[in-house]
Formats: sequence, structure tokens, C-alpha cells
Amino acid sequence: MADKPFRFLDLPLEIRQKIYRLKLCCFKPLKPYGLVERQYQCIQHAGFDAGKPVRTCRARHEVETAILRTSKQVYCEGFDVMVKTNRFVHVESKGIELSHLLHSMQTPVVTNDALQSSADQFPGYVLTLSLAPYRRRKIGDDLSSINWASEQHEPDDEEGFYSDKQNTPRYSLMILGRDWGRFCKLLADTDIYVDNFRTGVKLTLTINGIAGSSSLWQGETLKNLKAFFNEKTQYQLLLPFRKQLRGFKIISILGDVDEALVSSVKDEVQQRKYTSAEDFLRTMNAKKEAGNVHYREKEDEKALEEWRSAVVEIQRLKKIILWDEFKNETNSTGQTFDEATTALYSTLLCNIPQVLIPFNLRETYARLN
Repeated sequence: MADKPFRFLDLPLEIRQKIYRLKLCCFKPLKPYGLVERQYQCIQHAGFDAGKPVRTCRARHEVETAILRTSKQVYCEGFDVMVKTNRFVHVESKGIELSHLLHSMQTPVVTNDALQSSADQFPGYVLTLSLAPYRRRKIGDDLSSINWASEQHEPDDEEGFYSDKQNTPRYSLMILGRDWGRFCKLLADTDIYVDNFRTGVKLTLTINGIAGSSSLWQGETLKNLKAFFNEKTQYQLLLPFRKQLRGFKIISILGDVDEALVSSVKDEVQQRKYTSAEDFLRTMNAKKEAGNVHYREKEDEKALEEWRSAVVEIQRLKKIILWDEFKNETNSTGQTFDEATTALYSTLLCNIPQVLIPFNLRETYARLN
């Protein structure tokens, strides 16, 4: 007697959901930042030096999406699990050169805008971040009086984010929700690569854009998706953004989002990160000491992360107007902020090789043997 065909949909929903997770959410854990060599891929972005490869970190996975083509019911169930578990984030920009950020950010990218704009076509983002350049303004201008929605803005060819208006850079990337915080951290450090980035870019966050992206989101499926984007989920999605970013003045948060949450997030992101020179030095010295503790406990990667973080923060501060405000302030010993920061910066640069040199020697020895 021939075996009866196995009916996948006869399985309990809980079992089917476990199978969906195994098939659609099998992204490999993120390697520790710092000493571990990463796997890079070369991608090409559209519209700006299209033939020039840009190195970025690839999200390693064993995802098999063929199961979604089984039936409409399986598609809706599987897609629901995939979206809620992976929490895909779409990062898009036009008119902003992000190659330095992409090269250094070490945030795994699932897919990008090369090859038919695959990142643009995906209908299951829980969050979209759009970056757009705005015309530079003089220090002291009242930004609150500007009607950003109606006013037309063009980048300044001399100091703006790009100079070739006929061939502006465009990026479209998909990242995982687990890596959203890492991307926000690197976005906060972009002033190192792009002068006055915080005051010259508009950030637009859109939450819960899924419901209107497919005709399949109907009935119970649509109801479940709306229930997923409750206040708790909204808070979780916005937490890395509000935690990492400071000093960005031009922000919009769109979608079905709690108004009080939107207001509090915008207030925090628009605030200055450091209130005084003393506050900055106290924070950087704390990072240095934390790195020292990790180093003594032979936790080299954690030590390197603390020291590097402080170095990057000092480099970033030198690029923004806070440095000019702080540099002549003096501490209780009569040392100026400029002098104290230079001494701290030198110490950090001396500490970092204590980790990197032994590591590189071990790696070289291992390769030779």
C-alpha cells in the first residue's frame, strides 16, 4: 500500500511556526567586534560610481524561502514568523555619500540595492530609515522656524554631501533588527567622515509600513500584524535610535506610533550628548578605565572596544562645534580641555597596540605554521 502524502498544514500551528523559524530565521550569530577577522563581500550601489565595489559585511545565513511558495496560507504564516523574528530594517539614502560608513560599520547586510534593487522590493520591513541631505545653514539659525516639508533644499556643492547632481549616490540596504543598534552607533559617528553631518541631514523613520505593502495582508493576518506593532514593539524599535543618536536636529517619525513616544524620542535625539567639557572628559576617562580593567582580566576584545570607542568619540567631537565651545575650559588643576583631551587621546593610542600587536603576532605565527 502506497504511503499517503504528508500534509504540512495538518500539523499544529505551533509546530509549523517552529519549522518556519528553522527555514526563514537561521541567521548565524554575529562575530565579536574587534579582533576577529570578518567575512566581507563586495557590493555595488546604483547611481554613483556604479562600477566601483564597496566593501561591506555580509550577514551569513542558511535561509530557504522556497517554502513560502507552497500556498497562500503558508506564505502568510511563514512571512509573519520571518518578519516578527528577524525584524528587518530598511536603510535608504539618496544624495549622501555613505561609502566610508559602509566600509567601516561592520554591520552585516542581508541584501543591497545592486541587482534589480532587491532591497527596495522586499515588503516586510518593520522599520525604514531614510536619510536625505538638506542645505547647510549658518550656526545660530533657528531651525525650528523652517518648514522642512515644503521648502526645497539643495546640497551645497562646495561643502555639501555630494558635488555631482547628475550622478548622486544612492544606497538601499536591508539589515537585521539585531544589528539595528550597531548601525545607529556608527551613524552617530558619521561626523568623523562627513563634516556637520548631524546638522545637514534629515532622518525619517517609518514604523509599521508592512500593512500597506501587500494585498495579502487582510483579515486575521492584518489583525495579527497590527497587534505586533503595539507600544512595546514601538519602544523596542526606537530604543537604539534614541540611545545612540544625539544632536540630530531634523527628524521625522512616521507611521502608527504613539505620539508621546515620538515626542520623547525626538527630544532626546535633538539634545546635545555632552552638557560640558567636564561631562565629556568624565565619560571618556570612564571608558579608558573600563578598558584597563578588561585588559588586566585578559579580556582583550572588550578592552579594545572600550578604548576604540573613546578614540572615535574624541575624533568625532573635534569635527563639531562643541569642540570650539569646550577647548578653552579649564579643570580644577588649571589644565585646559584641549590639553586634557590630548593627553587622554595619546594614552588611548598607546593602549590599543598592547592588544593589537600580540594578536597580530599570534595570527602571523599561526599562518606560518
